[in-house]
Amino acid sequence: MPNQQNRTGLGRPPKFQEPSSSITVTLPNRILENLEEIDEDRAKAIVKCVESVRALGAKARSRVELINISEDAAVLIIGHCPSLAQIPWLGLVEITPSRYLMTMPTGTPLSSLEVALLDLIETLPETGHPDRETLVEIRQQLSEHRRQDQVNTCEVFLLNPNIDDFVKS
Repeated sequence: MPNQQNRTGLGRPPKFQEPSSSITVTLPNRILENLEEIDEDRAKAIVKCVESVRALGAKARSRVELINISEDAAVLIIGHCPSLAQIPWLGLVEITPSRYLMTMPTGTPLSSLEVALLDLIETLPETGHPDRETLVEIRQQLSEHRRQDQVNTCEVFLLNPNIDDFVKS
């Protein structure tokens, strides 16, 4: 558990004007160099990065987006939705901070995903659950495009020696 910052007046003054904790974290050297370009103080640089990503996500992105990738193709991008982890065969590939592509095992029919989403939605309270809107919107997008015969699946090559870090299967 992180240590709470000393509030007794002893030691260095606090860096932030809100409750904070001291932690130890190991980062790649290139990230440390990048953080230094943002702020000489690593803690402040990390805070700036997180706040800018969160602000970008809140202002510029909806929970579910249809992103055109060519004249005749688009991909469904979803925001952070922990409830999707309850679908054991559904994978999530993080493409930018808190933005994911969904993956399914080859040959899995789209209807299986729709049914799994409906089952999941039924288990959540009708109000107050942060994932419910996202799940409903994903299901609506899939259903609408399926009815118009506008859904195609294809294989995407994911190249990374540590692919397990990116794909939950």
